[in-house]
Amino acid sequence: MTKSKDKLVRYRRLFKIVTNWGHYLFRKIVGFKESFNFHIRNFGAIEVDKNMLGPFRENFLDDIYFRYIPNTIYENNFEPVVIDIGANVGFFSLATFSKFPKAKVYSFEPHPYCFNVMSNYQQTFAHLNWNIFQKAISDQNGEIVLNTSTVSGFTTMASVFDRGSKKESFSVKTTKLDSFISENGIRHIDFVKMDCEGAEYSIIYNSSRDVFERINSLCVETHKGEGEDQNINYLNGHLMKMGYTTKVLDEGNYTGYIWAWKMAKSNNLS
Repeated sequence: MTKSKDKLVRYRRLFKIVTNWGHYLFRKIVGFKESFNFHIRNFGAIEVDKNMLGPFRENFLDDIYFRYIPNTIYENNFEPVVIDIGANVGFFSLATFSKFPKAKVYSFEPHPYCFNVMSNYQQTFAHLNWNIFQKAISDQNGEIVLNTSTVSGFTTMASVFDRGSKKESFSVKTTKLDSFISENGIRHIDFVKMDCEGAEYSIIYNSSRDVFERINSLCVETHKGEGEDQNINYLNGHLMKMGYTTKVLDEGNYTGYIWAWKMAKSNNLS
């Protein structure tokens, strides 16, 4: 999709889901203050700090994680089960609830500052079936060290990769996807969103086939690593072996997206 088409999609969704879109456009021209209060149609108001507007737009206006998942495989499912791996401050989870108020969402975010922001959103929308965890999904049950640009402030990066000279590190508890699904008795998962800054490879490669039998669809934001299996093409091949139809968007040397789904099951995430 070209940048011009991306912008068209963004503004169409802005007019469709944000009731105070005129105020938002005015602020885009004159400048935002410390935050902006988005009024989401049929959902409620979401206060977004100025430095978090990018991730908010990506999830609510670009709808990036659901973009190429076929609508037809989600018909008549109004209570989807969704797992959000790398939830950041929770905008993807909130966007899911704005579509499906009766959804059940499990959100994982290891970064302490981002988790606290998400926790505040969870308290604001306490009526939602939203389960949040300050943990990382990993290939092991235990603990892991992640690298980030800052521990005490907002960031979109908490990575297993060791990149950049200006970074901080922190430890966080981990759980395997298999273990979490088993311990919580989750029999079926409609959608998994995965944006975990390089951990996607170890998570997916070390998850059992039984896990993928339970997952109907997913979107993985990929981050290129140094290993021969740490790239978008290798990961896509693995998901196809697990029985998924896929759509790939390679955005360059480092990031990309894979959308994957199984047509055999029918459930509505669009």
